Amino acid sequence: QKLADEKAAAAASTAAYQSKLAYDAKVEELMEALAIEQEIATFEAQLEADLAREAAESAALVTW
Repeated sequence: QKLADEKAAAAASTAAYQSKLAYDAKVEELMEALAIEQEIATFEAQLEADLAREAAESAALVTW
């Protein structure tokens, strides 16, 4: 019985460890996706600012 209990405990420990590895991998994947989304948002904000500046410069040239 003791051996069976030790095997069950080892199996439970292994399952918990595998679950932690899977969780950690998912968290890393989500963090990478978040970083990409943040890069895209930064790029879009910069593009919008650049386009607004160019539009303002064009409008200023038209008024001259």
